[in-house]
Amino acid sequence: MPKINFLDPHPLLIALDGVENVERTRYFKFESVWLLEDSYIDMLKARWRETAPIQESLHHLSHEIMEWKNITVDSVLNKKRDLLARIGGIQRKLQSGRNNLFLVNLEKKLQQELDQIWKMEELMWFQRSRAKLLIDGDRNTRYYHLKAVTR
Repeated sequence: MPKINFLDPHPLLIALDGVENVERTRYFKFESVWLLEDSYIDMLKARWRETAPIQESLHHLSHEIMEWKNITVDSVLNKKRDLLARIGGIQRKLQSGRNNLFLVNLEKKLQQELDQIWKMEELMWFQRSRAKLLIDGDRNTRYYHLKAVTR
């Protein structure tokens, strides 16, 4: 009989007949990158239900925030890709000798937008990596111990 390792990092999911998979509850997590969006405070003020009980208002607001996030913050990667393509096109035209003030100003404006997007993306990934470290750090695994020792 094979030995069962309960600490295996790659567990198996066994589906039994007649038993459906229950979806894991996803908890609401605040992301500090939302504060960089100008529309966040306005969205909160517009969606908050003052007359409803606080528990109901918070539940409703969490769904509204997730919809808002999908429209605004999650589109950061698409915006970044588009901005990089536009800046690349402008730089190619400027290198070919077409120096005009409009293209120079447009590139400067697009670079500022790209800097803002990079700042948002960096903050988002920093917060997520920090949360993962805090969760996993309590396990005192060999990996984290070796990582600390090598520092």
